[in-house]
Amino acid sequence: GRLVITRAGHPEIVICRGSECIICETEGNLPLGVLPEMAYEENELYLSLDDTIILYTDGLIEAKQDNLLLGEDCMVEKLSKAACGNDPLRITQEMVAIAKGFTGGKPQDDIAIIALRLRQRQASDV
Repeated sequence: GRLVITRAGHPEIVICRGSECIICETEGNLPLGVLPEMAYEENELYLSLDDTIILYTDGLIEAKQDNLLLGEDCMVEKLSKAACGNDPLRITQEMVAIAKGFTGGKPQDDIAIIALRLRQRQASDV
């Protein structure tokens, strides 16, 4: 499936495919409303059946332990080991658990996560 996205100040998108999670490096933009006339770059992603796309706020990857940030690379590495191949709800639960584990149970910022899986369209979906 083809997905067209625009990032407006949000972190990179993660795709879980099979037993691997990857960061999709896409063109970033300023947050909405910073420059009223700004044109936002669009990015195209191509998804395979059963891919899970994950969108999240920066509170997740900016979880701190002392002066260290969790970061995207560490999150994706831990996620690949713990949750890839699971259903979207389990993936989001694991992401929160990773952030809480990194911070000793006390993330400093709000965390929002959306995980969506591409499925085959069923006749009953029409």
